[in-house]
Amino acid sequence: MIKHVGSVCVFVSDHQRAKSFYLEQLGMELRQEDEMPDDSGDVWISVAPPGESTEIVLYKQGHPAWSHYESTYGAVQSITLSTEDLTATVRELHSRGVKISQEPAEHQWGGFAIIEDSEGNSLILVQPNS
Repeated sequence: MIKHVGSVCVFVSDHQRAKSFYLEQLGMELRQEDEMPDDSGDVWISVAPPGESTEIVLYKQGHPAWSHYESTYGAVQSITLSTEDLTATVRELHSRGVKISQEPAEHQWGGFAIIEDSEGNSLILVQPNS
């Protein structure tokens, strides 16, 4: 049976800028950084929150294998990042220079906010109800 989600993808225009953002501003760790096996000169970069198994793969825009995803560049990525204290997390990320595109709000299932990464992609912060 399926045990967990292995990875999700975010499309980026600048690998190094995106890697720095996810590591330095969001506090994630680098899981993999290797050259793509197709001689394109591109790299495969994946990051994740410390201790988590699901990775975020930072795919380079413009790679021919991913051209059908062009409409997703710089859009809401439908990726949620969970936190136990939404207000404190938003305050901390704001202090690190992360753009908060929607301040924390309450919903029936918990609180949420929307942040923007270095490439203009929107990510959703979620604090589920207890």
